[in-house]
Amino acid sequence: MPNLMVTNKCNLACSYCFGVEQMHPRMQKEYMSKEVFCSLLDWLKQSNENYFHIMGGEPTQHPEFIWMLEISSKMSFVVDIFSNGITDFSPEELETVRRLSRTWIVNVNDPQKYTPIISAKLESLLQSLGEQVVLTFNIINTNYDPNYLFGYINKYKLQRVVKIGIALPTLHKSNFHARPEEFDDLSKSVVELSSIFKEENVRAEFECGVPHCFFTEKDKKTLKKNNFNYHSSCCSILDILPDGNAIYCLPLARMLRLSYNEFPTYQEMKAHYQNYYKSYRSVGYQKRCLTCTMKKNCNGSCLARIISTFNSKTI
Repeated sequence: MPNLMVTNKCNLACSYCFGVEQMHPRMQKEYMSKEVFCSLLDWLKQSNENYFHIMGGEPTQHPEFIWMLEISSKMSFVVDIFSNGITDFSPEELETVRRLSRTWIVNVNDPQKYTPIISAKLESLLQSLGEQVVLTFNIINTNYDPNYLFGYINKYKLQRVVKIGIALPTLHKSNFHARPEEFDDLSKSVVELSSIFKEENVRAEFECGVPHCFFTEKDKKTLKKNNFNYHSSCCSILDILPDGNAIYCLPLARMLRLSYNEFPTYQEMKAHYQNYYKSYRSVGYQKRCLTCTMKKNCNGSCLARIISTFNSKTI
């Protein structure tokens, strides 16, 4: 189940974006061609993979985005979309994408950071897709107010689940991200946040890259009581770039790249990448990872964080 990154063009510039080193304008603007997209679909069928994500950049910026959904549907693929929800689609086009896709994982920022035009576009998409939408937001520091999430969920009848990301670093730490020395304060703020989610009857899930030790055992009990689905892991499902080259994940876009067609199946390509990064996994991102008996539960934290720490020789 790979992520097909159909374009590196985005219509926002979020400070915490962990794909920034691969995005336009830092990199030349790219759109996946129809030929590469169709070849990937054939390859996924050969791999017995009938489900994938479309992502960007902002994937709806691809001029053939709706065509991609149409051809995927004709080939009986289940498709989920990672998006910021800000599109120029007409009501008719929004109805088409609603019909041709399953779930939209929509990353949202505090509405105060949006212009009125951007807010209107986002809310138009939320209105059209409704229960197909799962919201996600990223935590950089403790200065955040999640109440806008509940406002969107209640107003547009979205799924009552939110994915929470503890903002990850790029390999070269060129974005705003959560730093290990801030983890204690961040974890406390998330535990406090969990009680608000319980009151709103909204379930929370964590995105990848949160180490097992981010929360204390007492905190984990509180999270469980408040219906927070906490798991610590860093397990990529591989990102395939617009040119057909695969990477382990966007934060590691500057590292190993191999074309998907060098491997008979997706599973073999994924196994190759996992083996390539195995030695980094054995280290972890801090000294205590070396002897931690729970490291297998979180793989030593975010792989980009591990490699950047390992290369700086600070372990």
